[in-house]
Amino acid sequence: MPRKSIYAAAALFTVLIRALQPLPAHSQTHSYRIYDEYTGLPGSYLNVIEQDRSGLLWVGIDTGLYRYDGFAFHNVPVTDTMPHGNPSALYCDNTGTMWVGMSDGSLFVWNTGGNLKRKELPETDKINRITEGPDKKIWIVTQTRGIYLAEPGGGEKISRMRMPEEMTLFDIAFAGDDKFLAATQDNLHLCAPQGDAAVSEHSFPELEYTWVQTVVRMDDDTWFAGTGDRGLYMIRRSDGSMTATPAGDSTFMNMNVPALIAAPGRTLIVGTLDAGAMKAVFSTDFSEMGISGVYNTGTGLPENNVRTLFRDREENLWIGLFNSGLAGVTTNAFSFHRPATNREITFIGRTGDRIVAGTRNGLCDFNPVTGLFSDFSNISVRTGGSGIASWAADDSGNIWIGTVRSGIWVMNSEGALRQFFLSRNPGQNHINSVAVEGNNVWLGTSDGVVLLDRESGTQKAVYTTLDMLPHNYISQVVVNRAGEVLVATKTDRLCYIHVTGGVRTEGPVMEGSRVNEIRSLSVGADRTICAGTNGNGLFLFAGDTLLNYTEADGLLTNFCYSAIIADDGRIWTG
Repeated sequence: MPRKSIYAAAALFTVLIRALQPLPAHSQTHSYRIYDEYTGLPGSYLNVIEQDRSGLLWVGIDTGLYRYDGFAFHNVPVTDTMPHGNPSALYCDNTGTMWVGMSDGSLFVWNTGGNLKRKELPETDKINRITEGPDKKIWIVTQTRGIYLAEPGGGEKISRMRMPEEMTLFDIAFAGDDKFLAATQDNLHLCAPQGDAAVSEHSFPELEYTWVQTVVRMDDDTWFAGTGDRGLYMIRRSDGSMTATPAGDSTFMNMNVPALIAAPGRTLIVGTLDAGAMKAVFSTDFSEMGISGVYNTGTGLPENNVRTLFRDREENLWIGLFNSGLAGVTTNAFSFHRPATNREITFIGRTGDRIVAGTRNGLCDFNPVTGLFSDFSNISVRTGGSGIASWAADDSGNIWIGTVRSGIWVMNSEGALRQFFLSRNPGQNHINSVAVEGNNVWLGTSDGVVLLDRESGTQKAVYTTLDMLPHNYISQVVVNRAGEVLVATKTDRLCYIHVTGGVRTEGPVMEGSRVNEIRSLSVGADRTICAGTNGNGLFLFAGDTLLNYTEADGLLTNFCYSAIIADDGRIWTG
């Protein structure tokens, strides 16, 4: 069966085990995925980035327009004529139409399943920006021929708003009451429409004779402007008047700032020509600024000359570089906490209002605020000296403890410990996994699956190869729905056990270079299922579709020992 691929704009695969949130970021690392002429990007000078309705990334580079499907860049050809410029502006409107502006002034639109279609403009010049205005119209910003306004969806009607003749326009940001800030060659202007033209109502003495390259709105009364050689400026509105001041401290003084992105939480991502990109965070009143992230050659970026920035719907940051292509960033904030002893942590859970960390010998309390471990309890001594193989926490604050040879134990929120079940079969006393749901306790053992009554500890059933289980060694049991679990074992199809229906193995075949052994399973809120395997990568079951991620797709290894589908739909694998 050919391996199917997933189409996603941000096909960046991160291997991370994230135990607790929130945690203090004692040290920060950045992972970059570089796309250049040596790794599939058909050019090195990147002008603009956008994401279409289906999640694919579009990039405009010196060799043309390309669409990235997560694995390769595919050229988007201009079919009706050959433009003399390169893509300089991209925007996907709310109907799914992609607008493409070129450096020679050509304008095109694209809809799913079709080709680029030219939109005629009476007079045009390099298109520097395409965006949606408060009036829901598409604003097409040309460098010297004004602004064109069009209906979303690529409608035929396009009107023109002329700008003052002496104005060279690079960017705009909306300022309420039909007004907008215009970034120009010699100042930042507050403009307002008058008939079919716009007039400058206000400019800023602080920015006189300053090349303003970009401007972005932060909130109703705050904007930021990036200049050619005077750094970053903040524009504030108070009592109806606007003022411009250098932003923050001296961090951005005299820098060339060609790109800005406003992010949630008063965060601004600043792209510079010589110092890479930085993430600036402002106080509530914008009086103080701190730098919370730096993306430059010191953290792995190929070069410090940033041309453009883009933040996709999945919140990945993409950095377009002047000469080194495209860099995709995944920012992982790690906190490292190490107990004084018993450092092999196999479990993180909650009992009552306590966070606990489990090892092969016992439990200790963990404080996520201070990062301190305390009150270690050697539980293996209390379970007959048998090592601990698995842990689980239930909705009543109990901790379920699976041992190597002494069956399953349970400890309540007050610390009282008791043996819950011991089998006459030694293989069923080695508990690799515990899942608790309703009145059922499911045990994945070295010799099948054992089902217990949660109240009495009575054995309800045992499932082995005699009951059509694919293999007796069980790595994990995961609740799929009430009365049913998924079983991680040696199998090339998903294996389920239901309290009344018994064992069933069904679904598409998981194929790979090795005999398929599922080590971990997770069920998402939308009923998708992911399976981490011992050498065949990660499989994702979405309806009738089976997707397989391997090292060929960017995984660091095909051995996936743990996997989880998070609430936001992302898959994390260890």
